[in-house]
Amino acid sequence: AAVLGFVLNNAMRLLHPIAPFITEEVWLTLPHDGDTIMTATWPDPLEVPKDDEAVARMERLMRLVSEIRNRRAELRVPQGQRLAISLRNGALTDAETAMLSLFCSADVSHAELPEGVEYTASLDERQLEDERRRLGKERLRLRAEVERGEKKLANEAFVANARTDVVEKEREKLNRYRSELARVESALSETPS
Repeated sequence: AAVLGFVLNNAMRLLHPIAPFITEEVWLTLPHDGDTIMTATWPDPLEVPKDDEAVARMERLMRLVSEIRNRRAELRVPQGQRLAISLRNGALTDAETAMLSLFCSADVSHAELPEGVEYTASLDERQLEDERRRLGKERLRLRAEVERGEKKLANEAFVANARTDVVEKEREKLNRYRSELARVESALSETPS
C-alpha cells in the first residue's frame, strides 16, 4: 500500500499539468501534504529509494534470461517445447527462479555445477534426436556446397575466363561454407548420442 501510494502520488503530480481536475481529485484521496496538488512540489528523483542489491539481482536475472534465450535459439528448440535448465545452487531466489522459468519457457532445477558455470541447458531425448537429424542434414548440404565450390575453383577455364570479382566471390563463398561446416561438425560432435 505504501509503494502504491508513493507511485500514485508522484504520478498525479507529474500528470497534473496535463489533466489538472482529474489529478486533483485523485491526489486529494491519497495520503498527501498540503491543501492542493497545485502547491505540491515536483517529484524529486532523490525521493525514490534505491536498492542496489535488488538492481544487481534484476540485472543478473535479465542477463540470464538473455543468455538462455540465445542458447535456446542456438539449440533450435521450438517455442512450444520447454528447455531443461540446471542452475547453480543458490544462484537465484525461488521467485527469481519462477520468473526465469516463465520468461525462458524452461524447466529449471538446481544443481552443483563446476566453478564458473552458472547454468547448463539440456535437451530431452526427442529434442536431441531432432537436433542430430537437423545437424546431419545441414552437414550434408554444406559438404555438397564445399565440394561444388572446390570443383568450380579447380576448373582452370572458369578461373581464367571469369571476372576477378566473380572468382573472389566464389572463394569467399567457399570459405564461408567451410567455416559453417566446421561449426556444424563441432556442434554435432558436442551433441550427446
